[in-house]
Amino acid sequence: MVLLPIAAYFTVYFYIETPLYKTSSIGIEARTRDGGLQESIAYAAYRMPDRTYIHIPSVSNSLHQWFVIDWKYNLVGASGRPYNRLPGLFTVNKGSGTGIGLLTPKIEDTWSVQTNINGMTFCNSWLSVTVTRK
Repeated sequence: MVLLPIAAYFTVYFYIETPLYKTSSIGIEARTRDGGLQESIAYAAYRMPDRTYIHIPSVSNSLHQWFVIDWKYNLVGASGRPYNRLPGLFTVNKGSGTGIGLLTPKIEDTWSVQTNINGMTFCNSWLSVTVTRK
């Protein structure tokens, strides 16, 4: 009887928020201006096949630690950190957008974004990220 409210909570939780899981179907190469390779992790969003979340944890500017790619529209945005309400599980609100588009004039850096059929490259004056679909 006690498990019923817990099961209902998780059912509603996963309907509203979409969990992220690490994926190996995306290749990432993130480099700084001096050529140093940065550790980066790709996450796929459950029930959102056109979205990929990129995490570069070693970047000191928190605005540039998370990026979202919407492959359907070839958009990339600087995303806020996903929710971490359950230990070890990142989630995003499935109704949320892709964050601040890198080509939006509101963003403080000047970004260059190139897309092709299997990938995308975006860079500013100190960070270059190449993402490819395997």
